[in-house]
This record gives sequence, C-alpha cells and structure tokens, in this order.
Amino acid sequence: MPPRRTHTKSRTGCANCKRRKVKCDEAYPICFNCERHGVPCSLSTSTPNVSLNDRSATTPAHSGDGNAARSRNDVAVTSASEQIAPFPPQELLSQDFELLHHYCTKEMTHVWRICIPREGYQHSFVMHGVLAISAAHKAYLMPSNRQTYLSLLDYHQTVGSEGFRSALQNICPEIGIALFSFASIVVLYLYTLPNRFINGQLEDPIRNMSEIIVLLRGIKTALAPLMPGVLRSELASLIYGIWPLDFGEPGKQSLECSAKLIALAGAHIETGAVLAWMYGIHESILMDIRSHRPHALVILAYYSVFLATLEKRFWYARGWAR
Repeated sequence: MPPRRTHTKSRTGCANCKRRKVKCDEAYPICFNCERHGVPCSLSTSTPNVSLNDRSATTPAHSGDGNAARSRNDVAVTSASEQIAPFPPQELLSQDFELLHHYCTKEMTHVWRICIPREGYQHSFVMHGVLAISAAHKAYLMPSNRQTYLSLLDYHQTVGSEGFRSALQNICPEIGIALFSFASIVVLYLYTLPNRFINGQLEDPIRNMSEIIVLLRGIKTALAPLMPGVLRSELASLIYGIWPLDFGEPGKQSLECSAKLIALAGAHIETGAVLAWMYGIHESILMDIRSHRPHALVILAYYSVFLATLEKRFWYARGWAR
C-alpha cells in the first residue's frame, strides 16, 4: 500500500472554506473551492470593512462561544470582511425568500412594512438591510438555529453597508429616501447588539452606547442635506419630534427647543423618538458619558427607563435597560 499523502494543516484559509470546514489551497486571489462554486473569495480582499473602533480593544478574553461574541461586541455598521463568509447563490436564494416572508408577515407599522421594503425594490443595499433585520429577529425567535441566522445577519448587513457607503459618495436628493431608509435600519441593527450575545448582556454597555452615539452622529451629519426631502416623504413619521433643531444657547433656548420637539412628536409618537434620542446629545454630554461622569450617567439612567418601556413590546430593544 502506498504511503498516505500528508498535507500541512492551515488555519489561514479563506472565510468560505472555514465556514464549510474544508481544506483551502489558499491560492491567490481566489482559492480552488471558491472558483469551483463561483463565489467571492475573501483572499482577494486585503482591506477590512470600516469598523467603529479598533477590534482588539473590544475583544473579550473568552474562548469557545466568546469567539462568536467577539465580532458582536464591536459596535459597528459591519463586521470585518474576513469574518463574513459569502453564501452560495442557491443557498442564499431560498433563505432570502424565507427572511423576506418573515419580515413582511410580522406586525409592523406602515413605514417599516411597506415604505422601506419598497425602497429595497429599487436599491439593493436597502433590501439587504431589510433581510439583515429579519435575520436578527429570526435569530432571536429560534435559538436552535441562532448561529445560522446570525451569519445571514452579518452577511446582509455587510453587503448593505458597502452599498450604503458607495451611495454616500454620490449623495443626491434622488436617493435621499433610500439612504435614510438604510440609516433607520442601522439604528435597529445597533440596538440588537445585546440580542446577539448568548446571555443577552454586554460587557461594557456604557462604552457601547457611547460608540452608538458617535456613529449615529456621523450618519446625521452625512444625511443632513437630505432631511427636508425626508420630512416631506412617507418616512417623516420616523423622525417627527426627534430630528435636532438649532439648539442655540443653553438655558432658556434649550428649554424652548425641547418644548418644540415634544409638540412635534404629537400624540402617536414613533418608537424612533426613543431610539434616535442620541442624535441630539450635545458633544459635552457625550464626552461626560465616556468619562463616566455622574450627571451624564444619571441622564443615561433616565434614558434606560424609556428603553425598558420599549422592551415590553419590541424585541430589538431588549437588553439595554439592564
């Protein structure tokens, strides 16, 4: 009998081969398995997607299930590209139909059930965002298949975020509603962070919250020129009462501004008024939150009361109030 052929074990194969648990020949720019299946190979990309903070700073000192949690503890629009294994096209097709059906059959307001998916028909990055949120909900509802749906969540959020960033390079009123739709999806995605942990708890929720604030302020700045059009659209109800006005000087003017925001909110306020509250946080308060100053933590404590109220009705808000 001829001697058994040996091979060198490798832990640096492409993301696809790692997911399928097969040996990768690591051929650059595309390995044999990815070429055979006709899917993108992570070896062809050397630059990771943009993340909100340095990954090493938020990596918990765990093993096992902690490895899956590592990428979730980094509050970012996307995960690193090497951690997102592209799914084979035929596999994605059936799962995408499942996710879209789940999204459209759940009880939601008109804006989320009709208006935002309609934008997805014309702009693929919005549809990827819709499928990502649906996958997050399925992961929450079906713990036995949790990892499958979290992988789909990461995949669709990454692809959608790439399209969103590309569209931001040529921002114009014609795609303003689509951009705002995806930005609204990003808010939900960020708030699902605790649900992406097995125990539903964050290691450093104050830091995570401050990172969310920074990210949303960046989105606010990028989309500010488009807001007049959004306020005249069907999506206006998402931001009535929460889109920042010109705050001016502190004291009396700030109080008057708060009164105007409350009046704009109306009797049937959207949940977005709570989720997007941090859009209007003053820079000094944000710095104090990061420094764990007592008065800033008191503000967060009051905000947690509103989040706790949302938890009773909305799955994506659970975990933050604790």
